[in-house]
Amino acid sequence: MNLISAKHPNPILTLPMLSGKVYVVNDPELAQAALRNRSLSFDPFLRDLVKGMANTSAETMKIWDDPAFYGRWVKILYGGMAGQSLLGLNISAVGKVAAKMNEIGGDVVVEDLYRWNREMFTLASTDSLYGSMNPMRADKRLVEARADFNRDYEGDVHKLMVGIFPSLIAPRGHQGQKQVERAFQSFFDSNLHEGADVPSLVKERRKLSKSFNMPSSAAAAIELLFLHGAISNTFPTYYWFFTRIFNQPALVARLREEVQGVIDETDCATGANGKRVATLHIEKIEEKCQLLMSCFRETHRLYASGILARKVMADTTISDGKTSYVLKKDCQVQGPQTILHLSPHIWGDDAVEFVGDRFLKMAEKKGEAVANFAPRGFLGFGGGKHIW
Repeated sequence: MNLISAKHPNPILTLPMLSGKVYVVNDPELAQAALRNRSLSFDPFLRDLVKGMANTSAETMKIWDDPAFYGRWVKILYGGMAGQSLLGLNISAVGKVAAKMNEIGGDVVVEDLYRWNREMFTLASTDSLYGSMNPMRADKRLVEARADFNRDYEGDVHKLMVGIFPSLIAPRGHQGQKQVERAFQSFFDSNLHEGADVPSLVKERRKLSKSFNMPSSAAAAIELLFLHGAISNTFPTYYWFFTRIFNQPALVARLREEVQGVIDETDCATGANGKRVATLHIEKIEEKCQLLMSCFRETHRLYASGILARKVMADTTISDGKTSYVLKKDCQVQGPQTILHLSPHIWGDDAVEFVGDRFLKMAEKKGEAVANFAPRGFLGFGGGKHIW
């Protein structure tokens, strides 16, 4: 799509496909119009994922298609991933990272920085979701198994969604998927999801699926897709964020100075066990750490490779404010992030370069905080503006 869009830089393109037309959105105003349009929906794609990737039975799909189930499931999901609930998950995850950092001594040797970060980040994130009995922490081999599933998922999703011979199409991914699914099935069967430190986001979804007599095996398969959506984008963004920042000593110095505004410290004499104690106030980061937020968004802009995908549920139009375009029912709308995020027409001649304070400078010109600033041509996770 990038090659086609580069060759034909129109605001929107129509591609004929065997399954029907696909509209490719290249214009930032049209992309935002597509996100706002209620006749465009992601739900059919999510259903295809549940049916194909989770390989669910006809009985499970009947439950999924019941408006009483699906409507409640979506409400639980959105409620649990927003506001104070999301802040609670973030605080829990950062607390786990802090605990890992506290274990590091002066003689630590990290042989593979990527794998070390991946394990730390995956376990911290899943601990925040599944509590002290987190199946991923109980068997750390599942971190690698989930990574195998993730790699094959990203590379062969169009094949795997068909649900035919996944063990042949993507053998490592399929094996990893089944390993993680079995662990989560045991987690549900043992009612470990009811633990006091498990958030309602997980508890309520399993409670709902049980009320519709969905077997634990099906709930576990769907849980893996939820987990993929929850952390598959965030860890790669974090890792590139980590590497790009620490390649720029001057930027590191500015960030270290900035984060002092959200950290309280005690000296060695008064700290626990004679050690210096630092307390991070994560709830203040969006307000106080504008450069940090800018770097995070800049990382996402450069490295996000997702697609804004919607299905046209009824004939409708979208407009860039000057021209309106008709979209026909049952066609697909796709807006690749890379087309918008790397466009020199939107971001300037340095569009493919990492500029840590890019978003900070743009927000300051508008008199806004970086966390609330929604620049033209930027699609956060899922298209929203809150990606921290």
